[in-house]
Amino acid sequence: MRAQSFHWVDDHRLTVVKISIVLIAMATALLALRPDRYVVDAPTIEDAYYPLSVARNVAMGKGVTIDGINPTNGFQPLFTFLSVPAFMLAGADRYLAIRYVIVLEWLFYISTAFLIGLIGRDLLRIEETNNRSLMFWLTLFVYTASLFVFAQHFNGLETGFLLFCICLAWRYYQVAQLEKWSSLLILGVILGLVVLARIDTVFLVAALSFYQFLSNRKFGIVFALSRAAVVAGAAFVISAPWWLYNLLQFGSLMPSSGRAQELWGFSLHRLGAALSAILQTWIPFIYASRLDGIPIVLIRIIFVVLLVVFWVRARDEFRSVLDVNRNVRLRRAIEFAECLAASIFILVAWYALSSVAMHFYARYFAPAALLSTIVISYTLQHVKVRPAIPFISVAFSLVLLLAVLTASTGLITSFRGNTNYTDQLQLVNQYVPAGEKVASGQTGTLGYFRDRVVNLDGKVNAEALQFRENMWQYLRQNEIQWFCDWPANARFFLGENPEDHGWKLVAERGQHALYHFEEVTHR
Repeated sequence: MRAQSFHWVDDHRLTVVKISIVLIAMATALLALRPDRYVVDAPTIEDAYYPLSVARNVAMGKGVTIDGINPTNGFQPLFTFLSVPAFMLAGADRYLAIRYVIVLEWLFYISTAFLIGLIGRDLLRIEETNNRSLMFWLTLFVYTASLFVFAQHFNGLETGFLLFCICLAWRYYQVAQLEKWSSLLILGVILGLVVLARIDTVFLVAALSFYQFLSNRKFGIVFALSRAAVVAGAAFVISAPWWLYNLLQFGSLMPSSGRAQELWGFSLHRLGAALSAILQTWIPFIYASRLDGIPIVLIRIIFVVLLVVFWVRARDEFRSVLDVNRNVRLRRAIEFAECLAASIFILVAWYALSSVAMHFYARYFAPAALLSTIVISYTLQHVKVRPAIPFISVAFSLVLLLAVLTASTGLITSFRGNTNYTDQLQLVNQYVPAGEKVASGQTGTLGYFRDRVVNLDGKVNAEALQFRENMWQYLRQNEIQWFCDWPANARFFLGENPEDHGWKLVAERGQHALYHFEEVTHR
C-alpha cells in the first residue's frame, strides 16, 4: 500500500513538473516579443551592451571594436562572436538584433536544462526506469524554475552560454570512454571552448587536468603526465587565438575588463560579498539582486542548513542508492563535480582578493548553480510527499513568479528599468549634436545606441586605464567636449570640482548629469 502511495506521488509530481516546464519555456520565449522600449530592459543588464556593440561592429565589418575605431578585448569572446549573425540578420535595426540575441539565449537556456537533466538522470542505474524519468524531469524543472538561473541566462552576457558549455563538458565526461586517447582529446577541445566562453574557467581545466594526473599515477608518472597534458594542451590550442590576441594587441593576457576592476587585497567586505554570492548560487530559487539583504541571506542559510540536515539523516539510504562501483556514469559525474567545485573554490578566493566588482560576484560564481541543481533535484526525487498538494503549490508558485518576472520590465535588477536608456541616452540625444564625441564611465547602453561614444572606466577601452588619475587630460587629448554619467562618476573622472577643469553642467535627467567642456574659468 505504501509503495502504491509513493507511485501515486511520483506520477503526480511528474505531471506537475512537465506542465511547469512547458509554461516556463513559453513564458521565457515571450521576452523577445516585448515592445522596443522594454526589450532593452531587464533581464538584459547594462554591461551586456558592451559585447553586443562589439558583435554589431564585427557584423558591420569594422573589426573587434567597441566604438568602430579602436580595438578592444573587454569581453568574453565565444558568445560575442556567436551573436554576430543576429546583427547580420537585423541589419541597422538595433532593437531587432537584441530580440535575436534573446532567442539565442533562450535556445541555450533550454539546451542547458536538457543537458543537466541527462546528467541528473544518469546518476541512477539503468534498471531504475521510473526513478530515472522522474529525476530527468525534476532536474529540468529545478533548473528552469530557478530565478537566479533565469537571470543569468538572459542577462545579455556570456553567463548562460557558459553554463551550457560546462554542462556539455560535464555530460561528455560522464558518457565518453575516457580511457581512449581520442576521447580525452575531444574533452580537451570542449574545455577549450569553455575557456573561450569565459576565460576564468582555466581553473576548471587545471582541476580536470590535475585529476587526470592523480588518478593515473598508478600507471606511471609519464603516463599520468601525458593524460593531463592531452587535456590541458588541447584546451590551450583551442583557446590560444584569444590569448595571442590579448598579448600581441594589448600586451597582457588579462582583458581590459578584468584590469579595470582589479585591486588586490584582503577585505572582509569582499569576503562577505563572496559568501553571499555563493549562497545565491546554492539556493537559486531565492534571488533578489539589488534588493538582496540580511533577511534574504538568512533565508538562504536556513535552506542550506535544511538541505544539509536532510542529506546527513538520509546518508545511509543514499550510500545504498549511489552505488559508484556499479554505476560508471555516476562516478564520472561525481569526478567532474568535484573538479568543478574545486575550480569554484579557487574562483571565490581569486575574485574576493582581486576584484572590486562585488556586484558581479554571483555571476562569476554562477557555475555553482549547476552543482546545487543536481543536489536539490536528487533530494526532491527522494522526498515522498503524500498528498502531493504541497509540491504542486510550490511548483506553480515558482512558475507563476517566473512568468510575472518575464512579463514585467526591470523587476530583477531594479524597478526603474534601464535608466541608461531612459535618462543617459535621452539626455545625450537631446543636447549633444550628432557626430560629436561623448564620454562616460558607464557606456554600455549609450555606446550601443549611439556612435562616437568613448568609454572611460577602461573595461572596454584599455587606453583609458593609463589616465585614471588625470582623466581630464585624456579627454583633452582626444578632443572630447561632452561627458554624461552619474554625478559621482563625474567627480571621479573630471575631478572633485569639474568646473576647475573647464567642465560645465548643462542638464540633468534622473540620476545622470551632462557636462560640456568650455574653458577653465578659474583655478
